[in-house]
Amino acid sequence: MAHRDYWALKVWYAYYGAQLGHENLYIIEHGHDPRYRRLFPEANFVTYPRDLRGQSFDAERYDFMDLIQAELCQDYSHIIRTDADEIIAYDVKRYDGFEDLAAQCDGFLMATGLQLVDDGRNLFRGPGDIRLPKRAVFDSRYSKAWLTDGDWKLRDHGVVAKSGHQRSVSHHLVEGVYLLHLKYANARALEHQSAVRAGVLSRDDANNLTQMWGNDATYHVLIEKHAAGELRDFARLDALARDHAVTNTQAADDNKIFRVKRGFWKGPAHLPRRVIRSMQG
Repeated sequence: MAHRDYWALKVWYAYYGAQLGHENLYIIEHGHDPRYRRLFPEANFVTYPRDLRGQSFDAERYDFMDLIQAELCQDYSHIIRTDADEIIAYDVKRYDGFEDLAAQCDGFLMATGLQLVDDGRNLFRGPGDIRLPKRAVFDSRYSKAWLTDGDWKLRDHGVVAKSGHQRSVSHHLVEGVYLLHLKYANARALEHQSAVRAGVLSRDDANNLTQMWGNDATYHVLIEKHAAGELRDFARLDALARDHAVTNTQAADDNKIFRVKRGFWKGPAHLPRRVIRSMQG
C-alpha cells in the first residue's frame, strides 16, 4: 500500500513494468493521489480510503489486500505482492525471469532480504540506469514472502500458516532470489518519506499504525552501522543468511505467521553482476 512514496514507486513501476508489462501492475494507494496517475499512466489503481482506520489498521489493510489478491487470481496464476520500496532481483544464471520462478512456486516463494544503502555517489535511479549503491546489507527481517499462487495470505513479512503445512523455509526460500529494500537507497527520498510518515504519526487517529513507523530512525542507524565496514564476500554472506532462515523460522501453527525470525545482520557486500543484470531489462 503506497502513500506519497514517489521515488521508490517510480523504480517499482519501471522495474516490474519492464518485466511483466505495465498494464499488469496494480498499485494499492492509501488515499486517492492524482500525481500517481500522471507518473504511472499505464498501471491499474485500487484506492484504500484514508479515513478508514479502526482498531487494527494493519489487520484491516491486509484483509483488504487479500480481497484484491483473490480477485486478481481469477485472471492470473500467480501474484507478486511487494511494498512500493521493494523489488525482487534474481540470479540470471539460475532463472529466466518471473515465469521461470513462478513455475517453481509451491504455494508461495520467499526471497533473501537485502538493504541497499545510499553511499552518496552511485544513486539507484532505476532499470536502465543501474548505478546501484555499492553497499548491500543482508537483513533477515526482509527475507519475506513475495509470490503466491493465491491460496496463501501474505502477512507481516510471511504467510498465514495452514494446517498440515510441513515444508521448511528452505523449500520456499529459493536460492539466488533477493528482495531489495530501497528505503535507504536514496537519502533525499528517505528524508521526504520520513517527513510524510512523521506527519501521519502526528495525527490524533494514527495511534493504530504499525509500531515500526515510530522506530524508523533507530532502524536506519543500525543499517548504516552494518554498511560501514569493509566489503565482504557476497556468496559467503548469502549462505549465512540462508542458513539463518532455515534454522530460525517462526512456528508454523495453524493461523500463525510462517516467517523468518529477525536477528541476522551482515554486510556490507556488493551485489554480483549476475543479480544486477536481472534489473536491466
